[in-house]
Amino acid sequence: MLEQKRLNELNNGDEFTAFLITTKCEVKTAKNGKPFLNLELRDQSAALPAKVWSNFEDLFDKIKEGVIVKVAGVIEEFNGTLQIRVEKIRPATENDNVSSDDFLPKSFR
Repeated sequence: MLEQKRLNELNNGDEFTAFLITTKCEVKTAKNGKPFLNLELRDQSAALPAKVWSNFEDLFDKIKEGVIVKVAGVIEEFNGTLQIRVEKIRPATENDNVSSDDFLPKSFR
């Protein structure tokens, strides 16, 4: 699996690429009337809301809750909460060598 920072280590303005698991996936409508994909993405350390503002229509059938995705994005602060602005997203493939076990919370004792 790709060596990556955990979500709880990222700060406002950080760019990153990571494999994450989708725990929420829905189409919503922005105040300007345009649809966007509203996600919650998780790793072992945290879950963050995520937004896909464009070009998500082709992916909507492939990205559902419980699907592992490869995400390139930027951490942004919105109303005092960190969220992910997704620049690129795709479902993980067998060649990515990731498992849902990689996203279960773990104790770091």
